[in-house]
Amino acid sequence: MRHKSIAAFGALLSLYFFQPYALWAGPPTQQVRSTVEGIQTIMVDLRQQPDPKKKQRSAQIRQMMARRFDFPEMAKRALGRYWEHRSSRERGEYVKLFTELAQDGYLDQMELLAGERIAYLRENREADFAEVATKALAVRGDDLGINYKLMRSGNGQWKVYDLVIENVSVVNNYRSQFARILNGASFDELLRRLRQARANQIQARNSRPDPHVVSAWILAQASPNHPR
Repeated sequence: MRHKSIAAFGALLSLYFFQPYALWAGPPTQQVRSTVEGIQTIMVDLRQQPDPKKKQRSAQIRQMMARRFDFPEMAKRALGRYWEHRSSRERGEYVKLFTELAQDGYLDQMELLAGERIAYLRENREADFAEVATKALAVRGDDLGINYKLMRSGNGQWKVYDLVIENVSVVNNYRSQFARILNGASFDELLRRLRQARANQIQARNSRPDPHVVSAWILAQASPNHPR
């Protein structure tokens, strides 16, 4: 009887530690996992598709991201105190450019991880905010830790408002860059640099022969000259 009890306890431990988030994860982890796995599946499929099909599948990825990521909120947080006095026109163009940069920066990271196993390590939740810690267990390179910070929306969905990649917050990184620019230049100058950063990003994605990382902080390379 004692041996049977030990065996049963061992089976319970195995269930607890090796079943993905079975006993502890809530909707934030489940929703992040659904989105990440959906993106990975499409990216693996894209490698086998002809070019016309790739455009359709890429659009599906962006729709999937739009449902999970609150890019306007990310953009607002990244601009910080400078958001308040921007006109509707300025905000509109800024959010569009920021969304395109952040979205493609994330997808370039995920492109490298297509087919790799993602471990969902833990979920911290407080009221309407949560953080889901993940790690890509890479076979071909180094492991990559990505934490998703989320807010609960009115319809029960959890939306990503920041990414922490290897302990570096994407929103905070952008905010520090934007502050440096706006401390010595106009908002039009920031928009100009964002447009150039986006053009550089598109060129890099179109010209590379194989998938590689385009930095999530490509803005820093958009203009080598400091603002006057």
